[in-house]
Amino acid sequence: MITMIEQSLIALEATHGIRILYACESGSRAWGFASDDSDYDVRFIFAYPRDRYLRLDDPRDTIEQMSDELDFTGWDIRKALRLLRNTNPALLEWLSSPIVYRSVGTLHDELVAISQRFHAPLAIHWHYLKMARGNFAQYIANPAERGERVLTKKYLYVVNPLAKLLYYERHHALPPLELDAALAGLALPTDLRAELEQLIALKRSGWELGRGPISATLNAWIVAEMTRLQASAPPPTKHPELTAILDELLTRVLAEG
Repeated sequence: MITMIEQSLIALEATHGIRILYACESGSRAWGFASDDSDYDVRFIFAYPRDRYLRLDDPRDTIEQMSDELDFTGWDIRKALRLLRNTNPALLEWLSSPIVYRSVGTLHDELVAISQRFHAPLAIHWHYLKMARGNFAQYIANPAERGERVLTKKYLYVVNPLAKLLYYERHHALPPLELDAALAGLALPTDLRAELEQLIALKRSGWELGRGPISATLNAWIVAEMTRLQASAPPPTKHPELTAILDELLTRVLAEG
């Protein structure tokens, strides 16, 4: 599969006239709870030749391609840097992925260093809280409507963003991408940690579509933490010097092309 991904990246470059500067895995494989039949979610940052940015019409800033097993999504370097300026947590997750398919030059290291120095706590807070609340409302809440049983793996899609937010709140540092690592950095009751570890093990074992009962333990913890976090958002922050730093990086990246 790695060879197929590399070949697909080369084909995307030829098709769209771009340079792929960084490519990584996202989704459940990067989060650490993939099953054997999980898709590959490849995310990448690309750049056009410098002259392409001098035309009246902006070039396409997002490229997507999907197949049965592979899901590719890429962002143009200008879009990626603008998102970094606004502390986009999805981009931060790409940069912290443990599975990297391509990394050209020092771009990745520079983006990581900038994100660690200039991220905005408020953006991280609302991104992960909104994701946890949305997934809980869609997949877990109102059990009577689901015959008192839920897709067990959906708990992980609630716990994953919630754990990242709790990690950030506790350590004042960007959370690790892997769910195991984020949970390890939290002070959790023994019974809750054991239940979460069992869910992760089940997901990894391939129980992709398994249904199970509502967990009173998990639900109580999730609702309590989401309620508390809703009322405890951090204050906004500003980094006026960041735009100049990103402009200089953009200039160097395009000059290298």
